[in-house]
Amino acid sequence: MTLSNGVSQNILLFFICSYFAVSSAVHAQSINQQTQNANCIPEINFPGGRIAMSFDGNQHDPDDVGALPMSLAFTWAAGLQSNVTFVEHSNHICNVNNVLHGKMQESAAGLIERFGYDSNRIHDFYSDPKASTDKFVIEINKSTANNPLWIVAAGPMESIWRALNSANKNVLSNVSIVSHSAWNEKHGDCGDDSHTWEDLRAFEKNNGLTLIEITDQNSSNGDDDFSTPRSKWYWLRDSKNPNLAWVYSRDQFSTGNFVKFDPSDSGMVYWLISGGPNGGNERAGAKEARQLFENPCIIEEEEETKPIIALKVPSGDQVVSLGYDLKVEVTISDADGIEKAEIFINNKNIRAERAAPYEWGHDGSSNPEELNGLPIGEHEIKIVATDNLGATSETSFMLNVVESLSTDSFDRSDKSFLVYPNPSASGVFQLSESVEWELYTVNGVQIQKESSSVVNIVEWPAGLYFLKARVGLTQQTMKLMVL
Repeated sequence: MTLSNGVSQNILLFFICSYFAVSSAVHAQSINQQTQNANCIPEINFPGGRIAMSFDGNQHDPDDVGALPMSLAFTWAAGLQSNVTFVEHSNHICNVNNVLHGKMQESAAGLIERFGYDSNRIHDFYSDPKASTDKFVIEINKSTANNPLWIVAAGPMESIWRALNSANKNVLSNVSIVSHSAWNEKHGDCGDDSHTWEDLRAFEKNNGLTLIEITDQNSSNGDDDFSTPRSKWYWLRDSKNPNLAWVYSRDQFSTGNFVKFDPSDSGMVYWLISGGPNGGNERAGAKEARQLFENPCIIEEEEETKPIIALKVPSGDQVVSLGYDLKVEVTISDADGIEKAEIFINNKNIRAERAAPYEWGHDGSSNPEELNGLPIGEHEIKIVATDNLGATSETSFMLNVVESLSTDSFDRSDKSFLVYPNPSASGVFQLSESVEWELYTVNGVQIQKESSSVVNIVEWPAGLYFLKARVGLTQQTMKLMVL
């Protein structure tokens, strides 16, 4: 079913009646949650289920650099942080502005650090499209009538189409996609290989997917919408909460002739958490945002804060060959203090660390080989942090051990390539084949350009870099970590 801009009462009533039959349990869950959220502003009325978001921001209009933090600040303030189960950014596939891409990465990292979002739920599509799509598919496949998925489409539709196309089609009747932008619906930068909103209609027709179009928050109510003079948002700039003030700082329209404040794509998230198809506010703006941020929801049973844990080394899933040497390090923070951090391999407890730095497999470890020697295949590496009050949080990554990282060991079906070792303590990386590559800092500054099978950045400081390589006609981007 498609709802047009300015949803009419008749169509809205039809949607509510048909939706209620399959979602009464979810609606009851929402009511219970509102009872617990005694401090919520009355307008917060999330219909229940899970939330996925898909942003671009790495090309063209930079509004997503601010809209990504604003959107997840909304769900945080609404007490819906745990309902946000998948976020991807930088989904502009075939072209990229490296400066904007770096800023999107900074926004994502800030959300993990400042608002405690799980790093395993936030994905950089441009840097690793396959990994992002695979995680998106897993989230879609969880959808049921009692646990629906709402997808906020804040970028081109190609990455969403890829996930839907690979997902279980039997669950798509429990999935809804929200859009407010004709540009995003029609835009594709990969020529004939791009898929648009019209291509999503096949899933709507054949599998019961719900497509919802609401008012564009760039022009919903004049000076009080989500694209408006900056003076309307100075309350956010001056917030006593440094994390909310940081959200204000992520807006990219503060220089030159651009004096507006524009996190307009976050308007879709506000519409959803204020009721969605059940009367959600699609014409909100600075006034409504202020009411929510200054009166955030409080879920009583979650007042005890959990540790904030994030992978430092490696930065995500890894492919290694037999004879690998693995080191793992995480960062953990908690106001109550950390009792311990435990690492598990395939759910087997390996060892606990009780003080920072929280590292395993390093030379000073009681057993430097504790993470090495795993057989060929995929293995889950999980780290669980426990604070002094017993609250726990966890993060994990997959370690895929292959026989050899030769040119025969990687999948040519997606024209990808491999880099190893990654992370590297020496600053020297071996590519699985000789390719044309460019190396960039996290801020998008190009520092090297060569055609070879080795990347040598010994002279550069430790940290994160991005390698853009051309394999045939395909361009791939990969993170490199220098320890």
